[in-house]
Amino acid sequence: MNSDGFGNEELVEIRDKVTNQNTEMTQLREELTSAKQEIMELRGLLIQRYRDIRQQETAKDMASFPSEIDETPTDLYNQHKLLKAQLS
Repeated sequence: MNSDGFGNEELVEIRDKVTNQNTEMTQLREELTSAKQEIMELRGLLIQRYRDIRQQETAKDMASFPSEIDETPTDLYNQHKLLKAQLS
């Protein structure tokens, strides 16, 4: 036994345990870093997908807008004709 009350075998066991824990901690840090990177990549893909959908919706809305404008005068003209016919 040495002065702190531990024998050599006990010290070797403690050292091995600490070494194993350090190795495990290093592996967990690497996994965490990898997971964080993957989350950042997925977040970027999600943001891009959201932007693509918004652009498609905007383009779709803009494409239907002129046809709605074209229909409005026709509807007004038809209503005018009906009212004129009713008044005649």
